[in-house]
Amino acid sequence: LKESIVWPLQYREQFKRLGIRAPRGVLLHGPPGTGKTMLAKAAATEVAANFIPVAIPDLIKGEVGESEKALAAVFETAKRSPSILFLDEIEAIFGSREHAGETGKKLISQLFLEMDNIPENAHMVVLAATNEYRLIDPSILRPGRLDKIMHIPRPSEQSRLDILQRLTRHLTLEDKEKLLVWLAAEAELSGAEIKSLVRSACYSAIQRKS
Repeated sequence: LKESIVWPLQYREQFKRLGIRAPRGVLLHGPPGTGKTMLAKAAATEVAANFIPVAIPDLIKGEVGESEKALAAVFETAKRSPSILFLDEIEAIFGSREHAGETGKKLISQLFLEMDNIPENAHMVVLAATNEYRLIDPSILRPGRLDKIMHIPRPSEQSRLDILQRLTRHLTLEDKEKLLVWLAAEAELSGAEIKSLVRSACYSAIQRKS
């Protein structure tokens, strides 16, 4: 992640001097709740870059041509200063051409146009995230577009325990033990699901005391 996102922004001059083309776009894929958005924000913070998230409703406009204009405007904003442009749930916006509606097809074409025309001196990286890698149009993954692909898996058993310990510092020993039993039974929980589990335990604790 550092090599593909942080380094191109942090060591821009070194890339230029060595004649290395930095990645223009990176695709993060994995199950929901595994921290893809958090990773994108952390990368932007590390290099003091603008974090520009793009939500689906921001791109879908009522009038013909407005969606493409909205996407073009976002790219123009990202080009003005060091930025990470984050396209979340990209499969819903730029899914396979066969399944995309008319607006989706136009947005796919506009995305290709914008990525193909990012200036060499632009201090920006396009970072996209998806929960459905199989739905992504392969054309988006060509060199010069989202050509770096990274899988973000569910946390390991030790990572889940670490997340739980961090989130339960304020809970009683009894509540912690209940959560540990639940966590052992639910081997595939994501970080977001563990957080939701802890929140439920907190509500239960409040209810018992009220």
